[in-house]
Amino acid sequence: MSGASPSVLRALAPSLGHLQKLLAEWLASPRFYPLPVIDEAELRLAVEDLERQAAAMGRERVLLNIVLMGGTGVGKSTLLNALAGASIALASATRPTTRDPVVYHHRSVPIHLLDRPLQGCVLVQHERPTLESKIIVDTPDLDSNEPANRARLEAVLPVADLVVYVGSQEKYHDRLGWELFRKHRPRRGFAFVLNKWDRCQIGLHGGGVRPDEDLLQDLQREGFPQPLLFRVSARAWAEANGHEPNLPEGEQFRDLVEWLEHGLTQREIEVIKARGVYQLLAQMEQALKRVRPPDLSEAANLTRQLWEKILNEEADLMAETLLQQVDQHGDVIEGHFKTALFRRFRGITGFVLNLGSKLRALAAWVQSLLPSSWMKQLTVSSDPSAGWTLEAFCRSLTEAVAEQHLDARSQALPDALLVAAERGGFPILLLIEQVQRIRQGDWRGSYLAVLEKSLREVESQWTSPRGIRKALLKGLVIAGEWIPLSVFLASLLYVLNSFFPIFPGWSTQQLSPWGALFLPIILVLLSVVLVYIVLRLLLPIRWEKIRSGFRDHLRKRLCEKLQAAYAEVPVQVAQRLLEERRRVDGILDEVQRTLTWLDSREQGRDTLTTAALWEKTPTR
Repeated sequence: MSGASPSVLRALAPSLGHLQKLLAEWLASPRFYPLPVIDEAELRLAVEDLERQAAAMGRERVLLNIVLMGGTGVGKSTLLNALAGASIALASATRPTTRDPVVYHHRSVPIHLLDRPLQGCVLVQHERPTLESKIIVDTPDLDSNEPANRARLEAVLPVADLVVYVGSQEKYHDRLGWELFRKHRPRRGFAFVLNKWDRCQIGLHGGGVRPDEDLLQDLQREGFPQPLLFRVSARAWAEANGHEPNLPEGEQFRDLVEWLEHGLTQREIEVIKARGVYQLLAQMEQALKRVRPPDLSEAANLTRQLWEKILNEEADLMAETLLQQVDQHGDVIEGHFKTALFRRFRGITGFVLNLGSKLRALAAWVQSLLPSSWMKQLTVSSDPSAGWTLEAFCRSLTEAVAEQHLDARSQALPDALLVAAERGGFPILLLIEQVQRIRQGDWRGSYLAVLEKSLREVESQWTSPRGIRKALLKGLVIAGEWIPLSVFLASLLYVLNSFFPIFPGWSTQQLSPWGALFLPIILVLLSVVLVYIVLRLLLPIRWEKIRSGFRDHLRKRLCEKLQAAYAEVPVQVAQRLLEERRRVDGILDEVQRTLTWLDSREQGRDTLTTAALWEKTPTR
């Protein structure tokens, strides 16, 4: 397979920069669908990798970062000294308190071309042309007890294109090292060095297995069928002072140098860089698929249907609860409706019918002026309409019912809805915040508004009726206005005629002064009573008749209130998830287009030289 050309890598840089921007903006934006901590950390690392790779791909000169990683005392620094042919890194089995990474680079590489985490390290230059495009970095011990050392290592590893994992017979498969290896292997190539080969003995590990054989078996189980492993004695080479050291059989330091200097050609460096990008994008693709919000449209519709049924049943129960409390004040509501109906009448009938409410209002006003101690003794009465208003009545009744029943039902309802949502296949964790916010709303105020509105609607039906009832009421209003007035005028003429014969042909009996005074009043009152009796017969206002219509209105309003608050929540959440899903899909499309582009140029496959650096477990 042909290697990646610099022009191809430079053409890749804008795509990586665009992807980095899309991913960074998405991670920084508020999200409704929660990201698992591990996936979020992986994607944030991907942002850093994309930024670094985009900068690296856009340069005329492609550099390969080779990072030496290993535990305390395995000989990383000694190995770097042997490779450099000079003592450039502090080598000791016991590290100082702090230790900066050592960066070994060609003199022609300016500092600003080094990745940012490397620019603050100890920089050592050389003039070896065979390592001109390779940056070798010696890092702090991965098992260091100093947090600062671990932090330096964690800062350097993300910029590695190739990691050389250095071990020894005592320490080549320790837990911390293996965890870092597993964490970084999907995105970076790995080669392995077993140092202190001169000290390795057959049978040192159980069953007569040599350390190198044991390490190879471990790597094969991890998905590296033919890992690149070098057996070296770095100290012997570092202390040789230009002489040929005495080496055990199978020692491969010269092979390691040959591979670094001549095996990793510029062509292979470009392939490794492209393969690293491919691995990075493949990992991003898998991570984005894991964190992509699900499409819950069907589950939302099913959950809404379940919720609507529960909310309808809850509205019935709440209406019945409120109705039971209202039943105790049916006479008060009757009186209020009658008063409202009587206001439709004018003239003498209106004055007489509304006289009672005016007197009650006057009594309530007088009562409010009395000292509180007197008010207790002079409480008006038996008539609860005195000083009564619909708003005050609804408020006191709502507070009483809420304390006894409705508050508890309002708190229990969301739990029942969440249980139903789980039954409908909707993740309740996505609903809890929304439902809790609704639960904490002013439900007493909502019940008050529903109760007052229902009473006013029923009041309007009974005091401003339609159809036949409207015609009857209109006729009674007209009759109430004219009959008493006609009776009054007729009786007044009768009285006058009894004293002063105005109509000679109309014989009247002589009335006494008291009879003349009270006759018109009595007749007018009788006519008003007659109108009132007809009104009660034709348009009766009784709580038993009002109750049914009031219940229907109450249930309807409660149902509307509950449905408006809760029913659309699953659909709204599903819609928000779809919007976030489309955004993730947009990033995924960009990733997949770039992967396809790399595939078309054969950048995502193994080459003969680099095949051993990558695990064979497919990442895509």
